[in-house]
Amino acid sequence: MLDENPSAAGLSDRQIVDVARQLIAEAGVDALTMRRLSEKLGVTLGATYRHVPTKHLLLLLIAHDLYDEVQVPEKGSWQLRLKGSMVGVADIVSRHPGMADFMNANSSESVPVHLNQAIVQILRDAGFTSEGVDVMMGALFFYVNGMCPSGFEALVANGRGRDEVQRLFEHGLDILLAGAAACLRDTGVKERRRSGRPAQ
Repeated sequence: MLDENPSAAGLSDRQIVDVARQLIAEAGVDALTMRRLSEKLGVTLGATYRHVPTKHLLLLLIAHDLYDEVQVPEKGSWQLRLKGSMVGVADIVSRHPGMADFMNANSSESVPVHLNQAIVQILRDAGFTSEGVDVMMGALFFYVNGMCPSGFEALVANGRGRDEVQRLFEHGLDILLAGAAACLRDTGVKERRRSGRPAQ
């Protein structure tokens, strides 16, 4: 959660991130500079740097704030819960051009603990091993962030409607999850064979 309390300079994490997100939504990450942010906030550049020392740290705060909006479904199969979560990620990230690339490049820092734990728990409850959890986490977030927004925009530029692009995105996610389910079943069969139990 972002710090809501203003500093001596009158700034809070919430204010800074809200304005930075607005600038990114309008013109993308590359257009976000600490100087433009300071001007928009109505403070000196030094005041902004005292509160957020680097753009990298600022983008991490934004990444966490974006992921904080993701709602992880509490009911349904593990595939439906993961799909719902990832569609939520895609919707939020696609509205902030350039953030997907940053989140992919800094995946270990970008995903907040609570979201990471929720996704990991779904995978563990489904029966994935520790290695399988790591593979699935990487596959899910790289697929989603890889499509948002550059993949979406490329398909739209090639004549696809946005509704069709969304449908293709979700279909690809279905294929990824179906493949994961097949691997999970195959692993279970092999383990039952090794233990001498009949395969189901």
